[in-house]
Amino acid sequence: MADKDIRGRAGEERAARHLQAQGYTVLDRNWRTAAGELDIVAARGPHLVVVEVKTRRTEWFGTRSKRSTSASATGCGASPARGPSRTPRSRGAAHCGSI
Repeated sequence: MADKDIRGRAGEERAARHLQAQGYTVLDRNWRTAAGELDIVAARGPHLVVVEVKTRRTEWFGTRSKRSTSASATGCGASPARGPSRTPRSRGAAHCGSI
């Protein structure tokens, strides 16, 4: 496994633990659709959250806030409203963001 893949998995694990510490339930990870992959799908109360995880060693390619700016980069293009099979359909609107 390449170093970047190991770093990416470690970053996703850290992000999932952070969300759980904030009271979120991780519903799915690395969920693939025809439009791409959603790193983490989580929920807290009525809120469904889709998270794109970006793990970097340096800020050479930009700061955290500059890394995922488009809808497709944050997984919103994958239509979280259709959601993973385990995602409750009765939830409100999904929030897309990056960690």
